[in-house]
Order: sequence, then structure tokens, then C-alpha cells
Amino acid sequence: MRRMVLVFGGVSLLIILLRPLLFNAGFPETHDGVNHLARIANYAVAVKQGQFPPRWAPTFWAGYGYPVFNYNYPLANILALPFLAIGLSVEWTMKILLSTAIVSSVIGLYVWFRHHVSSISAGVGVASYLLAPFVFTNLYVRGAVGEVLAYAIVPWIFYAMHKWKKRQSKGMFFVLFFGVLFLALAHNIIAMLIIPCVLISIYSHVLHTKKYGLYFPILAGLAASSFFWIPALVEKSLVTLDQVNLSRAYAEHAPTFSQVLSSPWQWGFSFPGPVDTLSFSLGIISFCSLVLSIWYCIYAKRKKEYIALIVGTVFLLLFMLPISMPLWSAIPFMQYIQFPWRLLGPLTIVSSMLVAYTYAHVGKISRTLLLLCLLFSLIRVSQRKIDSYIHHDDLYYKTFAETSTTVDENRPRTLTYQSGMLSDQQPHIQQGEILERKMWNGSEHVYTVKLDRDQRITEPTAYFAGWETRVDGKKVPYTYKDTEGLLSFYVSAGTHNISTRFTQYTPARIVGNSITLFAFILVGFIAVQWKRYEQILR
Repeated sequence: MRRMVLVFGGVSLLIILLRPLLFNAGFPETHDGVNHLARIANYAVAVKQGQFPPRWAPTFWAGYGYPVFNYNYPLANILALPFLAIGLSVEWTMKILLSTAIVSSVIGLYVWFRHHVSSISAGVGVASYLLAPFVFTNLYVRGAVGEVLAYAIVPWIFYAMHKWKKRQSKGMFFVLFFGVLFLALAHNIIAMLIIPCVLISIYSHVLHTKKYGLYFPILAGLAASSFFWIPALVEKSLVTLDQVNLSRAYAEHAPTFSQVLSSPWQWGFSFPGPVDTLSFSLGIISFCSLVLSIWYCIYAKRKKEYIALIVGTVFLLLFMLPISMPLWSAIPFMQYIQFPWRLLGPLTIVSSMLVAYTYAHVGKISRTLLLLCLLFSLIRVSQRKIDSYIHHDDLYYKTFAETSTTVDENRPRTLTYQSGMLSDQQPHIQQGEILERKMWNGSEHVYTVKLDRDQRITEPTAYFAGWETRVDGKKVPYTYKDTEGLLSFYVSAGTHNISTRFTQYTPARIVGNSITLFAFILVGFIAVQWKRYEQILR
């Protein structure tokens, strides 16, 4: 009976939360929704054009191309490929990804919490997470696809880590490996926040047991993500990311305590200063459980279960407030988080676990208070209506001509060209003619020209590391500095076969791709020889 109540309650909450997403023809209009829809579509286009893994968005920046995939989390794009391959639309593919992620987070949190508290208490904790303003805001206001996917993975990593410490089973090895790999690819910033916590947690156990092999699935997962992370870090200097004001104004976006305590659920943005039209509220049940848990710790004998959760909740809460901004200035890494209120994600997870613990140990009156807070949160979520939807056909997303980034922060530093018009998708020659254009797409150009004299050919494509042009089979140097960052090169008079394509041939990409391949081979070998690896762990 208890299990049926939990299942029914969980399904009901999911229907309430996901109804605006699934039971409407269009896609909710959010801050980043269109950009992510365009990215998954262009990622699939890049794969069809021979990029593996894709790093260059073929149609972005007015058809001149844009290296957004080299720097921005690719998990959503990768997971979308099979759905697009079987013919699902771009919008429905995104709906499936987001819905599956929310369901995954609910199941993962319940399984993780259930190892610490009763099933009812775990259910209350999960419900508090599902009804948190942060979850609704991520889905329907910000459209933060990467964060939604990341927080769907986090509970499974901590659950697997809890089991892995006790018994090194083959199943938990692969949950940890793929969990860390997927998290590393889900969202750059969330991965940088969570993975160090995972390593520290394992380290404390390794000190006690001396089982250094416990690190392996985590390190293997990180190694498998090298195809993305090594080029993203090493080639960061090739784009304008560090020149734009994305990570310098973080202090102006620190929420006040009153905003975290209670702020209206609006559809706007985070603005510099204390006046915002985006909700930073943690949720009434989280604050209620924090007060009750502190009260319980003072007057009850059993305190160990609460101390870490209370400290974690208070620390995360204080660390995103204006009072902590001097620490953000002192720690360079923190500035890449961009907005202090991003810590609402980890805070919401920690506080939902605190809700589960609190419900498990307090008396009937306190439990009733928590349930009333939960009911209040349910009413607020159920009353939220999504009034604005977008709907485009797949061709719109596959030919998206913008950059999908906030301030064009992935623009190559060498690119100064501003045409104001779409790329005309053909080579520009001065004297001569194009005899044949065999292929021309965003990743490869193959054509034959007849030139009346020695001259420069310019291709209407942005130059970036990895582009390679061969004239009659011989690689030629680029002269992009003379053409405002567009691909250009000198060719002698006569008839020539020219081939230009985007490649993986940079040191960072070769190293990253090689480490990823080696990691998968090694993990495959361990899967086959598991008994031998299990003996090493012992």
C-alpha cells in the first residue's frame, strides 16, 4: 500500500510539473530554449557532414560557421542523435530529453535517499526537490537544458559512490563511470562544481581503506570526456571567451537573502543589483526543514546525521550571497560560475535531502508542518501557467543563422568580418571561373576552378583551427589575416581541384580524442576481465 501511494504521488507530481512541456503542440518559450534546439539540430547536421565528434556548427553565424560545439557541453546534442535519426522532430526530441531527465532525477534522488531514511521520508524529500522553484525556473524560464541533464545525473553518482565504497561491484563500476562521463559532458560549470566533491568523498574513504582502485571508475569517466575537455581548455585562447563580460560581473548577480527566502516566480532575467525578474527562491519547505533540523540537533541526541547536511545547506546559502563575494574574488575558479545564484542547484539537492532527514526524525507536529509546506509548494506549481510557446519546423533549426551564445563568446579572435548577410556558399575568385562545385556544406567544400592568373581565393567561411585546404592534393597555408578572418589562400593560374574541410587535426583534439579512445578500450578490457580487477581492489 505504501509503495502504491509513493508511485501514485510521484507520477501525479511529475504530470503536474511536465504537463506544460508535454501536452502542448509547441515548445515553451524560454531564455535559451531556441538556442539549445538549434544546437541539437546543427550537431546532427555536423555529424551527417562527417564531423566526429562535431566541433563546428555549420550554419551558425549567418552560415560562416561557429565553433560552439568545441566549448559548450555536448551531452544533450549526443543524446538527441538517435531520436532525430528515427525521424522525431527537433522540438519533440528536446521534450523527451527534458522529461526523461526530470524522471531520472526523481528516481535517482529516491534511490539515494532511501539508503538513509524510510521510503515515506525519501518520498517527501524528492517531492520537495520536484516542487522547488529552481526546478521550475530551469525548465520553463531559463530553459537550462544542460543543467537539467546534469542534475538528473548527480543523484545516481552519489548513490553509486555510496554502494561502491561498501562493495566494488561491476554494476556500480559502470554506473560511476558513465555517471561521471555524462556529468562532465552535461554542463561545464556544474561538472566543475560536483566532480571535485565526488573526488574528495572518495579520498576520505581511500585514506581509511587504502583501496586506491576506488578512484578508477571516476578517473576513467573523466578520461573518457577528454575529447571535449582538453580542446575546450587548451583552445580557449582561440576565441573571445575571456574578453567578454561573462565572468567579471558575478558580484552584481549575487541574490540577497530576502530573494532566496522568497521572490516572485517571474519570467524575466537576472539583472545587476538587487532588482531582478527571475526567481531565486529556495522554497518554503527547505527553510522550514532547516529551522526544524537545527532545533532537533540542539535538543535531540542523534546529531551526526544532520551536521553535514546543515553545514552544507548553510554554506551553500551563504556562499551565493553578497557577503561572500570577497571569497569569489579570491578564488579565480569561482568566477567561471558566472552567476552566484547557480549554486541554487546544489543547494536545492542538499536541502531536499535535509527535508528527507528532518521528516524521518521529527515528531508528528513538525511532520504536519512540513507536509503543509509541501502542499503550499504544490499549489504554487500547479497554478503556474505557461502562456508563450514557440513552434518551428526542423529546417528552421537546421539552418539556424545566429550563434546560440549570449554575447558571441565563442567567436574566433581572428574573425572581424561582419557582412550582415548570409554566406553565399561559393568561393570568391578575382579572374577566372568555377568549373564545377562538387560539394559545399558547412564542413567541407570541394570544387574545381580555372584561374586566369595567380590570385587569392576567399571562401565565405570563418577561419578556425582545424580547417585544412588542399589544392591538387597539396596542403596550402591560409591568409585569413588579409580577409578579416575568412578562409583564404593563394592559388596559381590554371585549372585546380580544391578541397577544404574541417578536421580534428590540432594537437589538443588529437590528444583528447586519443585519451577518450584509450579510456573506453581500458574500461572494455576491465569489463571482460572483471574478476582480475576485483582481486586488485581487494
